[in-house]
Amino acid sequence: MGGCRKFMNEPTLEFLLIGDSVENANGKLYLMGGGWMQFNSNQFPVAARLGIAVSILVPSKLATERKQLPIHIICSNANMTLQLEANVEIDSPLAESLLDLRRIFVTLNMNLPIQSPGKYEIKARLDNGEEKMVHFEAILRSAQLN
Repeated sequence: MGGCRKFMNEPTLEFLLIGDSVENANGKLYLMGGGWMQFNSNQFPVAARLGIAVSILVPSKLATERKQLPIHIICSNANMTLQLEANVEIDSPLAESLLDLRRIFVTLNMNLPIQSPGKYEIKARLDNGEEKMVHFEAILRSAQLN
């Protein structure tokens, strides 16, 4: 039960996913074209359709506190950083729960400017320093054909 104690004291990042599109509706996460690790294009620069989904587990006793969730989009090959910050307000009604937790989904759909092929990293970080990250690679499609 050592891992569960953390959940009772502070918010915890459960997961970070990327896909073609994400949506949060009625407490459910909908992910289209998720889990990819490569983005292929015939040309660069290009605007890539990208959905980012973050799940945060929050103790019920903190359900009315404001929490910061910065989401970082980092391009490692061009030394360019696009940083987005979302202020997540957790205001779910208190209800009986076996785990005494609330799951909060943060979803973002965007057209990410990708300047050139290379490795990209997406991070989500809470104000307590906890973070999750995923990676993908942008590939010039014509370079794959041999």
